[in-house]
Amino acid sequence: MTDLEICVDGLVSDRIRDMNAMVEATRQELEKRYHADTEDLTMRTLKAAQINEDEYFGRILYDELAAILKQIKAAHGNDKTTSDGAAIEQARKQLEDAQKFEGSPLEKKMNVLMGQIGIFNINEPLQYGAVVGNPFMLIPTVLIAIILPGFSYLWFAMGWGTINHVNFDMNFAPNAVSAFFMSGGDFRNVILVCINFVIAALIWYPFFKAADAAECKKEAEREAAKAAKKAAKLSANA
Repeated sequence: MTDLEICVDGLVSDRIRDMNAMVEATRQELEKRYHADTEDLTMRTLKAAQINEDEYFGRILYDELAAILKQIKAAHGNDKTTSDGAAIEQARKQLEDAQKFEGSPLEKKMNVLMGQIGIFNINEPLQYGAVVGNPFMLIPTVLIAIILPGFSYLWFAMGWGTINHVNFDMNFAPNAVSAFFMSGGDFRNVILVCINFVIAALIWYPFFKAADAAECKKEAEREAAKAAKKAAKLSANA
């Protein structure tokens, strides 16, 4: 921590200010006597040569503290409260699994992205990345908006569940969890959510496969165009 002591003592700070004053005086003298352009290379060099004291000590102290923190982190690597890096390893495994997944590049990306966050109702990346503007997804979007509410209405009309009446602000919780608490603990509402999930999956699946097939076709056409362009370029250079 010698550098920290030097910074506190201020001796180096005095030398930095003296040097900056000398360089600045030289720059101003050139500008005054020779009417040098401030954008001239020499003038800009004299300006850039002046040391920012905060940046200078910040860089030195950061390097020293970073080395100390790395040693502390390594020493506490096996503590229960220390991250074991499992999240990074899990993310890496998801990326590897996505590459093995059969489907279009867009489907692979969505598979990785939504694998963790979809269950917590964070669906905007999927909705705006693959559904909005996709003609294949228009029909299932409309069907689900009609069928699921209609089925839920019949479910409650038959007395098979409790209409939600409890305020539950944890909107990021899985739908089944929200349904349980918002109904005052009626497990039949959880069953309704699960059935709706199955119905939605059955509606989505054929349209999803059609959209993915179309995306795969587009990708194949793009790759073929790239290959043809590359072959034409090699032929021209031969």
